[in-house]
Amino acid sequence: NDCVAACAGVDIDCDGKCPCPGTTLAGQITKALQPVVGWEVSAAEIKPFGPNAVIAGELQIPVGNQSDNSLSNVAVPFLAFRGSSNLLNWISNFRSQNLTACGFGSVQGESPAAVAPKYCCARGFWETYKRWLQQFVLQWAAERAATSQAGAPVLITGHSLGGAFAVFAAADVLEAQPSLNVTVASYNAPRAGTQSLAQLVDTGAWRALRLQTFPELFSTLPFRANIFANEIPQCAGQ
Repeated sequence: NDCVAACAGVDIDCDGKCPCPGTTLAGQITKALQPVVGWEVSAAEIKPFGPNAVIAGELQIPVGNQSDNSLSNVAVPFLAFRGSSNLLNWISNFRSQNLTACGFGSVQGESPAAVAPKYCCARGFWETYKRWLQQFVLQWAAERAATSQAGAPVLITGHSLGGAFAVFAAADVLEAQPSLNVTVASYNAPRAGTQSLAQLVDTGAWRALRLQTFPELFSTLPFRANIFANEIPQCAGQ
């Protein structure tokens, strides 16, 4: 019964024995945030995609009203990408030493010919995201834009491998739904691509945060001298 309740989203402690990591993680997020800032996680649901998973939900964030000093909750939709948890994830991690063109750039109004060699992503991370996660992210963003006012906030976050996915998702949302106000935050995440890609997200997002704890090896990957090079003539196959 405890596991049924936990998987239904009820905030209980079942000693980690319930086979529903999505809602368990949502409960952990709630417990971590609520005592500090009063945030609450609502409607969180795990979405499994092959070897990967993302949690989609809403943060209820109390915001002050200056006119009467009252607090009211603002619902902020979020995506939270899971880190590496299985063999296929680690295979994609080890394949990310090479770069590949990921085609972002329309946020800046650049021509396709200029975009292809400029915005390069770590190959293993990008190919995994494109195969398993991109379509869901685009659908999620379209639904948020269709039901929200212009400038509505959304949060995209991820840990470790999930942090790289969060960067790609932020770039996708910025391009596909520019009316949304995107915050992206990664935690101990590897480098998702080149400096040009990072600048693209930094410029388009309302806030972009890359949070690291040291020492932490994975956030220093991939080991490439030119991973942050401003211009790479041809990233495919490198």
